[in-house]
This record gives sequence, structure tokens and C-alpha cells, in this order.
Amino acid sequence: MSSDDKTVMFTGTVEVPARPVSAAAGPLPCKLICLEPSRLPDPAGLGLEIDLSGKEQTVGRGEENTVPLNATGISKKHARFYFSSGSWRVQDMGSTNGVHVNDAKVEDAPLKAGDTIKIGKIPFQFVMVRPDIKGTVTKDGKKHDEDFDPDKTVSERTMFVGSNLMAAAMLLDAKNKQQEAEKRAAAAPVRGGAGRKAAMTPAVEQKKVGIIKWVAAAVLLIVIIGGYWFLGRGSSGVEGVLKNSRAEVKAFMRDSEDSAGRYTAAEHQQQTTQLGNMMAELSEATSQYPDSEELKAVEAEVLFLQFERNLLNLIQQGKPDQAIPLLAQVQSEFGKLSTGSTATKDEDSRKIYTDVANLLELAGPVIQIKTFARRYPNPAKDAKVAPSKAEMEQIKKMRDQFSELRKKNNLALSLNYLLFNSIVGDVDDKDAVVVDKWGAMTGTN
Repeated sequence: MSSDDKTVMFTGTVEVPARPVSAAAGPLPCKLICLEPSRLPDPAGLGLEIDLSGKEQTVGRGEENTVPLNATGISKKHARFYFSSGSWRVQDMGSTNGVHVNDAKVEDAPLKAGDTIKIGKIPFQFVMVRPDIKGTVTKDGKKHDEDFDPDKTVSERTMFVGSNLMAAAMLLDAKNKQQEAEKRAAAAPVRGGAGRKAAMTPAVEQKKVGIIKWVAAAVLLIVIIGGYWFLGRGSSGVEGVLKNSRAEVKAFMRDSEDSAGRYTAAEHQQQTTQLGNMMAELSEATSQYPDSEELKAVEAEVLFLQFERNLLNLIQQGKPDQAIPLLAQVQSEFGKLSTGSTATKDEDSRKIYTDVANLLELAGPVIQIKTFARRYPNPAKDAKVAPSKAEMEQIKKMRDQFSELRKKNNLALSLNYLLFNSIVGDVDDKDAVVVDKWGAMTGTN
């Protein structure tokens, strides 16, 4: 067997005239390949690829986008992909759920081969399409002529790719080209008589062996990539869903839990929309995996994150009393989610169940004290409106519970649930003081 029949990856160099990085050079041919087609809105979108070889592309729910994508977590105008200064870039167009490159949230960032870009909740991989390269090729210390075609064999080509999937596709493409060439050679008329034909037979057989090796190599590479895909980005099952859900909630809490000081109506709308999308996905996941108490724990955490924002919004509107039925509804929903909480051995899930249960218990006194202070804001003997003795006895109990439960939940409040912690702090600084003054005046302290 000659060295030409061996399957060897090319490790030489390709000398190609330098291409200046300028607007005249034009955009580099690239693609965005969807990594999780299941998140796309309809089956027709399976295998979605976004071509970046030409003009810029915009992605969003609106029909005015070059790539309309009406999926969960996608804003009307979400992301823009454009070519500038020799590289493709991605820009967030003011979306609700943001744009992430390799898990880092970005406003405008350059892209390189292999990057993962998350548009809302849909991950894509940025890949560079291999250009048609011709030039002076140096291999094994020898220079080939300028007409050398790297597509002749994989051992004499350079792969300009950004993903293992593209490498597999290119390997299969090379194998197919070689097979087609061999078929044409076999079908061509043989000149020189029987002796000539007999002399060619070993070479043909040798080429068949080479083809078989190509097929075996391609199958092996696909198996390897399939394992990578299943264990890595393409991981499925409840473990993968749980990992992604926890990461999404963690990122939201990191970015939004300390926003009480700047919590406007617009902020409320944006955050509740994000949480609504999370809850919809979690509800779908828990219906698919109904025995996963860990997934239900994440759903319980999102339920509380929704509650604390709705509570703060009602307080800002001067309607704390309307939070009473809201709390009852949330406690009922939490009760359904936590029915099997003792079955989980996962410590993180146990902590979530415990924290949410305790904080919802604390929310009762918080709402009652807020409502009392708004109804009786002026603790004075000549006040036009004053609480009755029965009301004072009831609010005194709430005041004592509030102090006890705040101490009990101090760690969870200060480390994780910062938005609710700001509400609790405001009650302690202002509303509880009003209750104490009324107690001193009426002798119920």
C-alpha cells in the first residue's frame, strides 16, 4: 500500500494571496446554525440556518425582520448581525431577554468561529463556511502548483470551519466527491486492450479499499460528533432541562433581584414578561417530567419571583390590600408544587422549597402591616381615623410575627431574594413604626 492511500489529515500550509480587511473585501461567508430546533415555533423551522454570507440580518418576531422568528423569548426587534472591520458582529436591538455570546450578555460584540449565540432562549452556533481555496500548497516539504484543488482529498485540504458538525459535513462531501470520481473513472472506456485492463485492476481495487476507509473514517467521526452532541450542547432529558432552567433563573436573579431602587412600571413589565416566559417553559417541562420534584422546585422559585414583583407593584400603586388575595392564590399554587418536596434528595431543591414556604409565611404580616399603615397613617389622639381595639390586637400579633419571621429568613433575604428584602426593610423602617406608635397610644404594645 502506498503512502498516497493512507488517510492523513493535512498539516501543511496553504499560501494564498493576502486578502485585505476592508469593506471592499465583502462579508466573510458564515452561518448561524440552530442548536436546539425544539425551541423553534413550528416543525418547518427544524434545522434552521441563518445565512450571513451577504447583507446584514435582523432577527425578531416582527415581519419587518429579514429573519422573522416568532418564538418564546424573542422580542419584536431582537438582534442584528452585521459585518464590520473584517468580522461579523451581533447587536442587541433593545430586546427583553437579551443576546448572549458564550453565556455572556452583550450589547454589541464581534463573533468568531464556534461561538454560541443565544437569541432570547434559542441557541445558535456561528460557523465560517469554507472558502474555495486555490494557491500554492506546501505539503511534506513539497510545493504544489497554483491550480492545486484542496477538494481532491481530505488529506490535501484545509478545513475552515467553526464546528464539528461542519467538519463532518465537509468530510462526507469529500468522500462523495471521491466516490463520484471513481465511478466516472470506472465507466470510462479502457484503451490498450485486455493487457492494459488487467494492469489497471489492482489500482482500481486499491482505490476501492481507499473508499472503504473514507466511509469508515466518516462514520467514526459522525459517531464521535454524535456523542459530543448528546453529552454536550445536545444533551436532553430531565437533567439537561433542569440544568438549563436553573442557570436561567440564576442569571435572572443576578441581574434583576437588586432592582428595587429603580423599579418602574417599565421595569415591572419587562421583568414579569421574562418570568412569564420562564414559567411557561417550566410548566411545559414539569408536564413532560411530572415526577421531577427538582423541576417543580425551580417552578416554585419562579412563582415567588413573580409574587414579590407583583407585591412591590401593588405597594407602589398604594394598593397593598389587593395583595391579600394575590398571596392566597400564590400559596395555593405553591402547595400543589411542593406536595412531593420531601421526596427529593437534592439539597438545592430542598432549600428552595423551604425558603419559599417561609417567605410566603412572612409575606402575610408584611401585607397586613402595610395595609394597616396606609389605612391609619397618622398615629395621633386627634386623628380623624383611628383603629379599633380589635384591630390593634390583630395588628400587634402581625407585628410580633413579622419580627420573628424576619430574623428567621434573614439569610435568604439578604443573599438571594433581594427584592423582597427591600420590601421587608421598608416595612420595618416605616410601617412597623406606625404600628408601634398606635400601640403606645392605645396601650396595646
